[in-house]
Amino acid sequence: MEAIVHLIGAVIHGFVLLAEIVLRSVIFQIEAIRYGYTEALVRSNRRQADGISPLLIRLTAAGLLFASVSSASCVLYAWNSANAQRIATTEKRVDRLAEQYYQETTKPDAQFDNGLLNEVDAWGKPLRLETEKSLFGWWVVVSSDGPDGRPATSDDVKSVRANWSNLEQVGGELAQRGADKAKDKIKALFTRNKEGTEEPAGEQELKVLDAATDVVAGEIIVKQTSQGESNTTNGEEKEGFKIPFKFRFGKSD
Repeated sequence: MEAIVHLIGAVIHGFVLLAEIVLRSVIFQIEAIRYGYTEALVRSNRRQADGISPLLIRLTAAGLLFASVSSASCVLYAWNSANAQRIATTEKRVDRLAEQYYQETTKPDAQFDNGLLNEVDAWGKPLRLETEKSLFGWWVVVSSDGPDGRPATSDDVKSVRANWSNLEQVGGELAQRGADKAKDKIKALFTRNKEGTEEPAGEQELKVLDAATDVVAGEIIVKQTSQGESNTTNGEEKEGFKIPFKFRFGKSD
């Protein structure tokens, strides 16, 4: 600890000496311009011989150093405060827009144009909208490039909203996709048969069985999700999506 204190004292003393050298140089240049080089040199030697002048110069240099450090600290504090205020303003703005677009996702015909928006952040840069719709719902992100003005950096200001679909909706969509896939496979199979490209009976049964498996899997998902919803809503009954046709294979007795 004592060594650290001595190190800090030595650093401060070094800065004071540097400030003294700069101050002496400035005084000498002013006197050289005013009285000439020879007279300025005489005055400098006279001040060195005087015991009070060097002390005054050192005190003045120390005062200038303290004033410089204090001024720099004040400027830095003011800049940080202004930057923090801009960040807070931008956060409120992106939160408001994210909530606005989130409310739009509740509409069945919601559509968005991803990219730059008309509104700008506290630094005058346009805000950015990113939306994505998947099987599980909507994902909305409104972002600002932040103080550095560059996207995808650590100082970006973002607000995220998610509008997730419930399990029944997800299961119904999965079942619908399975049914559509099965219909396409069966349609393609019978279309090829009509065109005269007869396939072996075993291969036909395998393809139809594959299509039917997709349909049955969709029904199972819907039933499971419907049962889970009914358990979490105190016995409230809900109907799932069911495929309106079935397949049977094998010979009838």
